[in-house]
Amino acid sequence: MSSAQHLKELIEFWFSDANLSRESFLGKKLKENGGWVDVSLLCEFNKVKEITVDKNVVKDTIKSIDFLELNGDQVRRKTPVVHKTLNELEKSTLRVEPVNSDTTIEGLHKIFDKFGRVVYISFPKDKEHKLLGYALVEFENREFAKNALKGFSSDMDTSSSSSPSPSTQLRITSLHNFKIHNKSKKKGFTPGLIVHFDNGGAALEKGQLTKVLSELYPNIHIKHVELEPNNTLGHIRFENSADAQKVVEEVVGERGLKINDKPLNLRILAGKEEKDYWDIIAQKKK
Repeated sequence: MSSAQHLKELIEFWFSDANLSRESFLGKKLKENGGWVDVSLLCEFNKVKEITVDKNVVKDTIKSIDFLELNGDQVRRKTPVVHKTLNELEKSTLRVEPVNSDTTIEGLHKIFDKFGRVVYISFPKDKEHKLLGYALVEFENREFAKNALKGFSSDMDTSSSSSPSPSTQLRITSLHNFKIHNKSKKKGFTPGLIVHFDNGGAALEKGQLTKVLSELYPNIHIKHVELEPNNTLGHIRFENSADAQKVVEEVVGERGLKINDKPLNLRILAGKEEKDYWDIIAQKKK
């Protein structure tokens, strides 16, 4: 990447929705000055000084950015900052672990940019400013985050020194699902594991559904399949919620699947229905 392109990307990021939605240094300065900031402030940023010390170069770069307005030495956004809802923010953000002090933003961009536009990467720290061991990777939208969840593979090239260690298998989780999982630990069960199935009135043989799904999804782990007495419907218990979500989304929305010439209908249990299921399991164990 040329130095001119690098400078442009830096300024675009600093003025982006993702950065200004947070309590950033630049965001505070913009609020103090009615949305404007002096170009000289940007010139004081270390990353800018690594590229140029010429204020006119910075101003020319700003002129090339469509959503910025330059008036003399003052710059501002042409449009208001768009804030994502908390729900949308969590669904478009992935929790990535493990990371360490050698992991860089550039290294994670190298891994995740191929799945869609990454707008923000952070490394959460504790009160003593020590890394918590994970990164948050925010995509422009939830579809890009889904692309990463579907397409990410632990054998991807992470051999760069600015990336996580190649000997370390990265684990990625939707931030939304991670928070639901943590909230539900107190309830005594892991959410999103149970999928209800209905084979349209056609009876299934014991082990038939497990065999079909295992052939379609060899890397997905099914812990248990329960058939109701009529053998046409029941529940699938997956090893993890990501596997359950992948199967349901593909079978229902993309792939479609018939068993014994009948369409297989799937849905993930949630809310009271999910709690009732686990209550019954708990009663059976007593």
